[in-house]
Amino acid sequence: WHVLQEIENACFLFLVFALSSQMFLPMLAWNYYSGNRLVALHLDPILLGSKFMQIALIVCAVYILHRRYKLDYPSLGFVSRGFKVNCLLPLGVFLAPFAVMILLVTLYMRLGTQVQDSVVQNISQSIMLKKNNAVDVYMLFMSLVVLTPIAEEIVFRVLVFRFIERHSSVFWGVLVSAVMFAAAHEQKLIFPYFFSIGIVLGIVYHKTKSVIP
Repeated sequence: WHVLQEIENACFLFLVFALSSQMFLPMLAWNYYSGNRLVALHLDPILLGSKFMQIALIVCAVYILHRRYKLDYPSLGFVSRGFKVNCLLPLGVFLAPFAVMILLVTLYMRLGTQVQDSVVQNISQSIMLKKNNAVDVYMLFMSLVVLTPIAEEIVFRVLVFRFIERHSSVFWGVLVSAVMFAAAHEQKLIFPYFFSIGIVLGIVYHKTKSVIP
């Protein structure tokens, strides 16, 4: 019975990832058949779809954690650990992945390799180049600065990490969650950068039991 529940949760999570990542398609279709109504309201369909995707990931991940693992909100990591952990620790954590990025940039400059812009970068540049786009800029800020970090920490640092740790060990929990975190950013050339971030943040979550830092 426990195995069936785990399979059910895994399938449910897979469907959430697969379907939520395509949420911008209904937005594009509705915008097209409504005569560009979203564009007329200064709303970017892809950006709006990404916000719904992030909200869906957050809600579904918290639902699974609360239902399957009976976790309350402090157990999910929504707990403060004081100024040193909440503020000073992230500053130190930032240096490790940043060092990896410097090494990658140096290597790619020597090799003459160029890293292609991601979908997020293209959308951001497009929005920032527009005029009278205060709504899109606000939505972009909420998406990248607020919803994305919350969704990523809950999904990768809590849900994936806890699932792997439960069935294996802390080592594999940190490693697998970091690989999935890096793969989700769809940047092959700077995969080591996101992977190093995932490793460090996984360790921080394991040590502090909090997603705030």
